[in-house]
Amino acid sequence: MSTYRDNAVVLGSYKFGEADRVVVLLTQEHGKIRAVAKGVRKTKSSIGARLEPMSHVDVSLRSGKDLDTVSEVRLVHTHSLTSQMVQQQSHHQVRLSRAIQLSTSLLLL
Repeated sequence: MSTYRDNAVVLGSYKFGEADRVVVLLTQEHGKIRAVAKGVRKTKSSIGARLEPMSHVDVSLRSGKDLDTVSEVRLVHTHSLTSQMVQQQSHHQVRLSRAIQLSTSLLLL
């Protein structure tokens, strides 16, 4: 198995097995790839928090038959502001939705 290193942005992830997660990465040299991050769903995982969506990471990967495997992750930059904006936007949409419900209820009276 060959090992390679690349800069990437974490696009997302999904559960894989009991303690693993498949991470979708957009890399600078290899394009969009999927890689298994072993043990990241355990509480003592050292790399789990670095693989949050919209994080810019320097990642070391091992090539595999079907999926690559994450062996090391260094956080370059986290886009927490983007995350906060998305969460804030959803909060505003919930408030707007509630206001619309109340308005229509009043009109039906």
